[in-house]
Amino acid sequence: MSALERQVQQLKTEGKAALARHDFEGARDVLSQAIALNASSHKLFRLRSVAYACLQEYTASLEDAEKVISLQPNSTDGYYHKGFALYHQKDYSGAAHAFQEGLKLNPSDRVLRQGFWDAVTLLSQHRVCLPMRYQVAEGKETEIDLEGGDS
Repeated sequence: MSALERQVQQLKTEGKAALARHDFEGARDVLSQAIALNASSHKLFRLRSVAYACLQEYTASLEDAEKVISLQPNSTDGYYHKGFALYHQKDYSGAAHAFQEGLKLNPSDRVLRQGFWDAVTLLSQHRVCLPMRYQVAEGKETEIDLEGGDS
């Protein structure tokens, strides 16, 4: 193992320890250092995606999840973290799609399946509970009440 590989491994170990003690900013920072030394490790991006999610930095978590997918497309990890980030950004359709992509790789994964159904449920509730908006010819916005209320 080279000196660089040992340094990356040490930073990864420190990042995992920081996550375990809920020092999410510390984990993010240490894992960012490791990624600067080895930007081809899907495991480093996965761990940093977790740190970002714990900090509620879902855009950054999503970016790292997408990097995990590009580096390791046959693993469900990236799809789970992508779905998780999109779910928390309230992009339920995108989340359901990400979880579904993961399920294509491992149809028996309970966590992906639960994420998929949670996203689908919220997507259907979101579509039913909120008024649908559209643009009319004059450029005015009009609401359609999908609840069936009296007009």
